[in-house]
Amino acid sequence: MIDELLVTNLGLISRAHLEPGPGLVVITGETGAGKTLLLGALRLLQGATARVDLIGPDGDEAWAEARFALDGSELTAGRRVLREGRSRAYLDGSPVPARALEEHVQPLVEMVGQHDHLRLSRPGALRELVDHRLDDRGRAGLARYQAAWERHQATVRDLEAIGGDRRALEREHDLAVYQAGEIEAAGFEAGAEEDLAERVGRLRHAGELSEQLGSARILLEQSRDGAAAALSDVKRAARLDPSLGAIAAQLEGSLAATDELAVDLRRAMDGLESDPGELEGLEAGLARLGDLKRKYGSTLAEVLEFGQAAAARATT
Repeated sequence: MIDELLVTNLGLISRAHLEPGPGLVVITGETGAGKTLLLGALRLLQGATARVDLIGPDGDEAWAEARFALDGSELTAGRRVLREGRSRAYLDGSPVPARALEEHVQPLVEMVGQHDHLRLSRPGALRELVDHRLDDRGRAGLARYQAAWERHQATVRDLEAIGGDRRALEREHDLAVYQAGEIEAAGFEAGAEEDLAERVGRLRHAGELSEQLGSARILLEQSRDGAAAALSDVKRAARLDPSLGAIAAQLEGSLAATDELAVDLRRAMDGLESDPGELEGLEAGLARLGDLKRKYGSTLAEVLEFGQAAAARATT
């Protein structure tokens, strides 16, 4: 039986909370008080169409909730009607399809009214009437049919879990082979993305880099000339005052470091020779990597991981 009914923002009902007891319960009221809306809430729980005009003025959604006392247990059912024309169904607090809500609540609520004969237009109600008239042999046949239907549904779920029918599996296999082959053919290895971007950036800005390094080299040479003159003066002073030998040694170390920096700058400038063909090839590699990332992952690591997974699927 219905142990509790809660209706929120359904039509003119802002909120109604009923806890009918056992036996006959009578609900009375003036015309327009909302008695029919309580039946409408039960119909929503039975799977009736969730119309937007059922939503009241106190929000953008309407709720119908009920708790049913069964033999030693209970069942809670809920239906939420949304302003955008959709609805949500719940059983024991978990989201379910509206069809599942209908299947569970329909046998628990029987409505009898002046238009009750219209229920015969519903396939489910007609089947229910026929099933109730079955004899022992018919009920045994119905049980066998239900068992066979459940096995069929289980087989369909198992088939979907492994990828569908044979043609679907073959399509999945071909797709996995293609994906794994495309990623492998690109030839990228872990960490290649950063190196590729660095090389492309260096070649794209080779002229500007060469100009800046050349200016730095000139300034370094000017600084070395000044340091060399300073070292010559300090050495002459150290011959008169040996305590200045430490300063002379430091200046010699600075000059040696300056010479090493000059060599490093020269090597860096020599490595900036721009090769249009190399730059074109590297940019093509970046574009190919961008295509792979658009399809298989946001980073090269994710792309390579996807390729490994696709290769594994292709061999199973």
